[in-house]
Amino acid sequence: MQKQHVIQLAFAGQGRHSAEYYRGFIALHGEKVLPNSLFWRDAEGKSICETPEIRWVRSHDGVSIIASNIYEQELNHCASQLMGCLLNTELNEFKVGRTTRDVDAVELDDIFDYHADRVLYDASANKVAAFLDAPEKQKREILEDYLKSELIREAEAWGVDESVFIENANHIRISQMKSLAPVKIKSKTTGDVKRMIARYSFKFTMPVRLYGTWQIGRQRSKGYGIVRPDTGRGL
Repeated sequence: MQKQHVIQLAFAGQGRHSAEYYRGFIALHGEKVLPNSLFWRDAEGKSICETPEIRWVRSHDGVSIIASNIYEQELNHCASQLMGCLLNTELNEFKVGRTTRDVDAVELDDIFDYHADRVLYDASANKVAAFLDAPEKQKREILEDYLKSELIREAEAWGVDESVFIENANHIRISQMKSLAPVKIKSKTTGDVKRMIARYSFKFTMPVRLYGTWQIGRQRSKGYGIVRPDTGRGL
C-alpha cells in the first residue's frame, strides 16, 4: 500500500488560517533555506505542471505538509530548516508532529458520502466561461465528469490503482453543490486579471472508500479541493 508522509505544524493562539496562508508565510521567511520543491516549484521558482506530490493542507490549529514516497526524504531533510525559519516570527510558538499514513481507494459494497471543499474547476478559458453560463443541471453534469477525471488523476499521483474509479464511473454522483466566488488568475508581470476560475464546494457519493488525504481540482499544493467524509453539515 502507498504511503503519505506528513509533517504537522500546530500554532498556539493564532486562530484559523488557510493552508495557503501558512504556505505563503513560510515561503517568505524560508526562501533562502527551503527547497523549491516544498512549494511545488522547480529550480527556477516556477510552478511544476504535474499533479503535486507535496501539498499544504489545513489541519487542526495549523497546517500539514504531505509528501509522496518519492519526496519523503526531501520533506524529512528540510524539517529543521522549516522550524528554524519560524523562530523569529509571530508564528514562533508551535508544535511539530510527524506521521505516516496509508493512501488508498477501495471498492466496497456500500455507498460513501463525501464533501469536496473549495474545488477550482480547471479548464480552458472558453470552457470555464461556457460552464459559468450553463444552466444548473448542465453544470452538475460537467462537474461530475470533472470529479471522475480528477479522482483518476489523484490516484495516479499517489500510485493508487485508478481502475476503481473507472469501473465505478456510473456510480459517482454529485448530490449537492454550492457556487463560491470565482478565483481571479492574475498575470505575474502586470498584475492584470487574465481569467476567472469557477470555484465550488459539493457533496458526492460513490461505492469507494478513500484512505489518506485526497484532493481534486486546481492548486492542490495550496490546500484547495480537499475531499473528506461528509458529516451531514451544510455546504
